Amino acid sequence: MSSLPSDISSLLIPMQGRPWLVPNIVVAEIIPLRQPDRPGHGPEWLLGWLSWRDQNIPLLSFEKLNESGQITIGQDARIAVLNTVAGKSTFYAVIVQGIP
Repeated sequence: MSSLPSDISSLLIPMQGRPWLVPNIVVAEIIPLRQPDRPGHGPEWLLGWLSWRDQNIPLLSFEKLNESGQITIGQDARIAVLNTVAGKSTFYAVIVQGIP
């Protein structure tokens, strides 16, 4: 049986309200803020679709997804591309309020 790691390298990602603490391996890339290539049609939390590294990935609003508030775009806002752990898509994007 292998031993569990005693440390996990993590990032503190600025979000509206409270920051996220996520393992480094979850974050694929932080990219500049931009409009989605295709607007979202469906739930409020789906802001649209981005073309990233020759893939179409969904752009989500975490605030709308967990019903914690309005979408806020601060002057330092960026987009975090995150790895998924399951599902059809291998990546998704979330608006964050700065560089981790």
